[in-house]
Amino acid sequence: MPQYKLRVLVGPAADRVVPVNPNDEAHPSFIDTEHFVGSVWVRVRDYQGLSATREGRQAPRSTPYFDRAPSITYSIMLRGRFRRSFSANDLVFGNVFDGPLRLPPGASLGVRMLRAIIDPGLEADLWAEQPWAWSPVVCTMNAIAAWPSEVEAGDEEDRQPDASQPLQEHAQRLYPDRVARSSAERKKYFADEAARSAVELQPELEYAMDFCNGMADFNTLGVKIPGWGSVSLVAYWDGQPLTYVMRTRDGSATILAVTFKLVEVDEHGQPLSDDDDDDHHHHHIDEVD
Repeated sequence: MPQYKLRVLVGPAADRVVPVNPNDEAHPSFIDTEHFVGSVWVRVRDYQGLSATREGRQAPRSTPYFDRAPSITYSIMLRGRFRRSFSANDLVFGNVFDGPLRLPPGASLGVRMLRAIIDPGLEADLWAEQPWAWSPVVCTMNAIAAWPSEVEAGDEEDRQPDASQPLQEHAQRLYPDRVARSSAERKKYFADEAARSAVELQPELEYAMDFCNGMADFNTLGVKIPGWGSVSLVAYWDGQPLTYVMRTRDGSATILAVTFKLVEVDEHGQPLSDDDDDDHHHHHIDEVD
């Protein structure tokens, strides 16, 4: 029976991702494109997957982040600056797939439960030829912080978060009224399209965002959705990777892509084919002309 290991890839678009070491707090991926400049950290609890060989380092099995977030199994965190303004209604984050999915029974109920309990902004068509599921960034992120790009030392209101810690909500600069709200209050506030349309993510601010949950176990291909139950996706997996993207709704601008991919390995745990890990890849991900 074939054996597989997880590989994690990051890039400025789904077709331009390169392998990275998750849980490597000191070496995030750096993205510098016409749309965004900043760093990306990917964390996977109890990581047993492949390391990015070009890094010359093994991917850590864990990170102190999870000590402070015991219910979380994975995290995608970015921190940086948009190079132009984006409407909060137009910038979305979620999953895209290249081909049709084999879905477990009750998948539509699972989507409804996610929308009802976790993310009121969730939109999805999992039965399309190229399935997708996404939500406005301001609705789906577990935590958002925003502060001026130039922060004076000692300015407590605009303190910059420690990227190695679970992000704390500090997003009053998102709102026209500048009132501090909790993460849950933000999600409820921006469930209204008119509220999202009144807000822009601005190049004058620096943003940190953390998308994290405990619903996916990448080591077992298990999914656990509140109010729906747990299911193993092993029998339904057709070889497609799971890719998260941050992009505009029409796809004209993509900020970020993170791909979780199962790679077949030999009895020594080495990939049978390693097209993803060419020597020409670099950790600094620039715009390609």
